[in-house]
Amino acid sequence: MPLEGTLSYRDLAHLLQVVGASKKSGVLEIRHEDRLARLVFRDGRLIRAESSQRHPELGELLVQAGALTSRELQRALGQQSAEGEERRIGTLLCEEFGVSPEAVQEVLSRQFRDIVFEVLRWPGGTFRFEFGKPDEVMDRFSLNPSAFILDVGIQAGFLAAEGLAKEGSAPEPARIVVELADPRLRDACAQMWRRKRKGVVVVPDPGRLAALLGDWPAEAPSPWVVVGIGPDPGEETWSRIASIRALQPAGVVVVVGACRDAGVRVRAAEAGADAYVPAPCPADLDGPHAEAHLDVFLLRLQRAVEQAAGGEEPRAGEAGA
Repeated sequence: MPLEGTLSYRDLAHLLQVVGASKKSGVLEIRHEDRLARLVFRDGRLIRAESSQRHPELGELLVQAGALTSRELQRALGQQSAEGEERRIGTLLCEEFGVSPEAVQEVLSRQFRDIVFEVLRWPGGTFRFEFGKPDEVMDRFSLNPSAFILDVGIQAGFLAAEGLAKEGSAPEPARIVVELADPRLRDACAQMWRRKRKGVVVVPDPGRLAALLGDWPAEAPSPWVVVGIGPDPGEETWSRIASIRALQPAGVVVVVGACRDAGVRVRAAEAGADAYVPAPCPADLDGPHAEAHLDVFLLRLQRAVEQAAGGEEPRAGEAGA
């Protein structure tokens, strides 16, 4: 079953880090308005990238790199056309025009990096990740299986870090309060924010949350509170959310729960929450793609918290898309 959802600015960087760390294989498709990109991974390493935006072809890149001349490229393209394009241009150049396989791999690596860095600058979009061996998955996306790939590939996490470094991104300081009953969600949430170098306070006991927020230092930034609720929230639950809001009227309150009823989102907002984010189903967390489902949840949670903290109104249905 594929993973699908929405991406806001820089969400893709985190998703790439997840793919690299968990060594996932498959095809990641990203769409934003009229733009389309497809990234192919094998064991967490990028081996192919395509984009609807204009990028130099392999032959052009080899000419730019000095691996062959423009005249040689034109001869090769003519020969490929005469043969019915049965041979890949890269294979033809290596076999008959003296281009080394190492040169092909080098320019492909550069091209694939440029495509990923371009997509990292997109302001958002939707994504779909199909798990599986690349050869078995690419045909679902109309990707030509005979096109060139990187033999070794580029570690996806390194790509994310390199792309963000190009923009000089630096996380802003903040204080996160995490109170979630499920230890898997609680620990993953805390680790995510710590990776972003933000201060995190974990509250394993719900009874301690009110005291913590009531004693929050006046000189400290208002907290960002991630609070969990049960699968069947009643009036007591919403009263508790309202009391959290009353204790920290200038803070951020994001509710996480297993219930996917549309009315729960409305009740959470009425109680004073800035957003409601559905938690992963227990079956998803116990299945073969548990890490991936958990990380999609973290992307949605991060987006909801940061939108609320920035004064942006989450778009209807976005946090639970």
